[in-house]
Amino acid sequence: MPAISLAADTSRPASRYPGGIEPNLRRLRMALAVIDCGSAHRAAGKLHLTQSSLTKAVQELERAAEVPLFLRTSRGMVATRFGHILAGRVRRALSHIEAAEQELREAGPEAPPCAGFCGKVTHRQLAALIGIADHQTESGAARRMSLSQPAVTAALRELERLAGSQLFHRTVKAMIPTAGGEILIRRAKLAFAEIMAAGSDMSSLQGQLTGRVVVGSLPMAGALLAPRAINRLLREHPGLQVSVVEGTFQSLIQGVLCGDVDIIIGALDYPTPPCDIVKEHLFDDRLSIVVRKGHRLASRARLDMADLAGAQWVVPRAGTPARMYLDRIAGEAGLDLGSNPIESNSLFTVRTLLLESDRLAIISRHQIEIDESAELLQILPLDLEGLSVPIGVGTRADGAPSAGVKAFLRHLHDLGDEIDASQAVRAQPLSKAG
Repeated sequence: MPAISLAADTSRPASRYPGGIEPNLRRLRMALAVIDCGSAHRAAGKLHLTQSSLTKAVQELERAAEVPLFLRTSRGMVATRFGHILAGRVRRALSHIEAAEQELREAGPEAPPCAGFCGKVTHRQLAALIGIADHQTESGAARRMSLSQPAVTAALRELERLAGSQLFHRTVKAMIPTAGGEILIRRAKLAFAEIMAAGSDMSSLQGQLTGRVVVGSLPMAGALLAPRAINRLLREHPGLQVSVVEGTFQSLIQGVLCGDVDIIIGALDYPTPPCDIVKEHLFDDRLSIVVRKGHRLASRARLDMADLAGAQWVVPRAGTPARMYLDRIAGEAGLDLGSNPIESNSLFTVRTLLLESDRLAIISRHQIEIDESAELLQILPLDLEGLSVPIGVGTRADGAPSAGVKAFLRHLHDLGDEIDASQAVRAQPLSKAG
């Protein structure tokens, strides 16, 4: 069965590398040098290594990738299509390490990174950095990496020496990243994400996608859109691993910007950091007032907002698009939502509250499609023309989506078109009822 995991945070395990490519920077630099030089002999000279050690490293990389990265000829080594894919991702990964070096130099009063920082930093040092950041302790990072705590401590100390600055503030309970630590953590995660994406890209040439897709799901995407797209993706590519992360908009944005999350699905009309996130529209999600089947208001052929006076509500949390819309239409109609409405963005919680009470809620129609078909919940016949939320996807502006993410985006766009068409058809009886 394809793997799907539901995660409460946005961290990718550093000890697992879907697609087979471990982010061993030393080994990857060697392979890139061979591609650039056209032979192991010339690459070894460029890196001041023995040809045998370089050849061994390249062979180990090919065994891990399970594809040929080079064609060996009498004139040298020529990169295969797989090799060129890997080279592109490695260049992007190393560019993040180079950017980290520059950003650390510009960051503040501490010593600058040592000369040749980008060429000296190791994947174990960066994995230790990420592990400590995610677990906030060296012991937690050690467990993730299957290393001893002294080994993790030593890796961090060496990385701090190379970076020229302290990377964590140590408190009694936790290790908190410094400004320099935040810079390096973000760039290290982006570098590792690029290398993991190489495995997915190379597997696409063989017709069977592997690797991982991490989906950040906002409340208005979690009911049907994200699950349906994931099911379609895994029917087409069962070798992919999919993780679903649910969180606040800001936490998911931060996950995207550091490479922990590949894509956010949900309402597009949240503020986003300028130029950092690219948003693509999928469909407009129609909002409706929803009640349990058999609610006293549900038998009416026509309602207006005044008929909702005195009702108890389950409302979206403050600051969300749906809550802003509800507050606006209630204010325009002079409708009091009560002094103590229940606030929740959890569809499961809202659904249960509606089923077991006479409360009202504002929910997008596609989110209750299953409950409406099962005659558990129903839409009140209110004219809420124009009350809709644009739903779409957000990705990192400077990112290069892996083959797995591209396949997922294709299914999302197909579903968006289908939902658009379905809502147009289903809205007709509602308008006639009004």
